[in-house]
Amino acid sequence: MKIFKNLFFGLVIMFVISGCSVIEPHISKEYKVQTRSIEKDFQCAEESINFISKTQQNWETKITKKDTSARVFQTGDYDEWNRMWFRVKIKFYDDYVRIDVKGSGLYLKDLGVEKALNDFAPLLIECINKKD
Repeated sequence: MKIFKNLFFGLVIMFVISGCSVIEPHISKEYKVQTRSIEKDFQCAEESINFISKTQQNWETKITKKDTSARVFQTGDYDEWNRMWFRVKIKFYDDYVRIDVKGSGLYLKDLGVEKALNDFAPLLIECINKKD
């Protein structure tokens, strides 16, 4: 039993010294938006992902969840742990949206999730609030 305890503490120390993380980098924020249709929500989510992936590297564009009844949109198997690149989960509500971004590199290195959210959110919000 003591050997497992020592092994565990050794691994923790290795992670700390090497700069690796055991927590996947992520950030989330809510934004007020106008009332609109769920169809527009998903259209804007797709357009925003496609646009940002052309202007910035490391964005996962594969849509892995598009649930209109739950009003959830996800890319890159968002719920899976330890995946590479930026992945987004968007939950749409009547008057706001919640955007969650995960961004992992090798060994759970933070690819800059705060900047990624700050770059992605305005694209989505502008599209949603645009008058048809």
